[in-house]
Amino acid sequence: MAEQPAHSELGPSGASRWMNCPGSVTLSKGKPNNSSDAAKEGTAAHAVAEKCLLEDKEPISFVGETVEGWEIDRGMVPHISEYVDMVRAESQFSTHVGVEERFTILKEFDIFGTADAMLIQDTELHVIDLKFGLGLTVDAYKNKQGMLYAWGALESLKPKDRKKIKTVRVTISQPRKNNHSTWSMPVGDLELFIHEVKIAAEKASSGSLECNLGEWCRWCKGKIDCPEQNKTAIEYAQEVFEPSKITTADLVKVFLVKDALKMYIDAVDSHLYQLAMEGEKVEGLKLVWGRKGNQKWTDPKEASDFLESMVGDDAFKPREPKTPTQLKKIAPDYAEDIEGFTSRSDAKLKLVTEADKGKAVVPNVGAEAQSIFSE
Repeated sequence: MAEQPAHSELGPSGASRWMNCPGSVTLSKGKPNNSSDAAKEGTAAHAVAEKCLLEDKEPISFVGETVEGWEIDRGMVPHISEYVDMVRAESQFSTHVGVEERFTILKEFDIFGTADAMLIQDTELHVIDLKFGLGLTVDAYKNKQGMLYAWGALESLKPKDRKKIKTVRVTISQPRKNNHSTWSMPVGDLELFIHEVKIAAEKASSGSLECNLGEWCRWCKGKIDCPEQNKTAIEYAQEVFEPSKITTADLVKVFLVKDALKMYIDAVDSHLYQLAMEGEKVEGLKLVWGRKGNQKWTDPKEASDFLESMVGDDAFKPREPKTPTQLKKIAPDYAEDIEGFTSRSDAKLKLVTEADKGKAVVPNVGAEAQSIFSE
């Protein structure tokens, strides 16, 4: 039997994208996977958590070690520990605990994936997904990735054990964002979801070029070639530059796709720059030298010695502590003490879509904004 690749083309982590935009699969074929430092750190955090759960170790014991090409520092420890402790606590009520188990989810579409933790608790199957990044907050409610992991875990059970499961629970653990979201659903609802997945997977694997804009564009490798991105960018640019014809409703349409358009524009910028750097003539554009970087000391110690003798104290900035966030990373054991010396500026109003979970606020001229609470 051929070994499965590390990542499925219709993988659970990209389900929100390919279920909403089947064309993204076609456009992403052959595009490289560029791993960021955040992704590398996340991979290392997952590996440490796995070792801790399987070998009964503590995250602190890995400080200074290089795991999956990333050096584990003390700042990572409390967040990995938070996840490990949660899984251990849930394990106390479980008849089965699986760590980093790989499942075939839908064999006919070559959909597979690895659940960070899978537990069976009486008549409930519970999957836990660790998100180590500091980016977007992820909600467990109807989380497609988690639901696919749950289905893979359910399908892996023996028939007699599968019949005992009445509900599935998805938990998203984001310790660095203090977010631990959980949501459960009846197995029957999960089966209905899988029916929708099969329809979407059929379309996504058919070579479809149907593209739809949304938050899922953020992680799409094919956005540079996306006809919908290009069409929308041009149409809305034309509307914005004809203000006499614009209505508020038109501007709302622009707002709703602004993030996707920003990402598309950044991708276009990067792609054209790369073409030019490779020597290709890009009609209408050219490479020029930008401004030189700011001056910096070639040898700060040598410069400091010279300046101290020649200029004195006026050559140096006043001594000041690093930021609270930096110090909590350096000295996590003193995080609560550090918190006592900090303050935060008040939150500011921001404009979001109606789907956002935040409570609506109406600003009153000359008075503080009042929150609108639903009864």
